[in-house]
Amino acid sequence: MGQRFDDHRRQEILTKINQYIEEYSYPPSIREISKMMNVVSSSTAATYVNRLINDGYLKKRDSRSRTLEITPKGKEMVGFVEEKNHGIPLVGTVAAGQPIVAEESIEGFFPVPDNITYPIDELFMLSVQGDSMIEIGINNGDQIIVHRQSTADNGQIVVAMTEDYEATVKRFYKEAGQIRLHPENSTMADLFYSNVTILGLVISLYRPVLF
Repeated sequence: MGQRFDDHRRQEILTKINQYIEEYSYPPSIREISKMMNVVSSSTAATYVNRLINDGYLKKRDSRSRTLEITPKGKEMVGFVEEKNHGIPLVGTVAAGQPIVAEESIEGFFPVPDNITYPIDELFMLSVQGDSMIEIGINNGDQIIVHRQSTADNGQIVVAMTEDYEATVKRFYKEAGQIRLHPENSTMADLFYSNVTILGLVISLYRPVLF
């Protein structure tokens, strides 16, 4: 590469990338990394980046430009320690109607209510989409707090993953060799499955907007 690629060089590159992200709120391009590192060839900078990705210091979401992210290992290399967030992670959307895919990507954190005693690392929040649970007060747009667990008793409100890998919030019943997911909306029919995966038990909710 023309220069030794040791821990000092790794730290130098990662530090400059981190400084760029902090200044502009988005990652640099390969050309900009080349300029920052005073290397003539963009291919050399690309090689550096690929080495850092392979070594676990960087990650790239896809093939597009400006999708580099510094991993926790990379942040440790540059001496950046993230403060531990003491909130409940908000991780996407779940259906209260027809099942939809719920993708777990953290969108933010929510302060832990005083009346919840479960360990924080066993909790997550989902935004509700749909109106199948409105008759027990779970409305479209509400955010439900879920205790992560793989079992449930009959009659409990759960977030369940169906055999089609779709997540939904319903009242759970196991009966007669099948699973019945019951919507709390008298205009909707029960859903029947041979098996579902319980993702967690709904223990509370937050309503961002009252009116």
